[in-house]
Amino acid sequence: MDNHLYYQKLSQLRLFDDDFMIIALKNKECVECILRIILNDKNLKVKELHNQYPHKNLHGKSIEVDILAINYKC
Repeated sequence: MDNHLYYQKLSQLRLFDDDFMIIALKNKECVECILRIILNDKNLKVKELHNQYPHKNLHGKSIEVDILAINYKC
């Protein structure tokens, strides 16, 4: 694939495309930046990062969350 085609494909990606998000959210600093913007909290720190974290409940239902964040101030 030539560079022009490569950059064209990259420019079509959005952070919320699942394949791109999985890779981007492996980076703790990237996750902190996104959460700081969304939550408007410049002091937010990510202590642990669990990418594609499975969360199950007692009723047999489960989901995979992209970010598991815990607010230790509460």
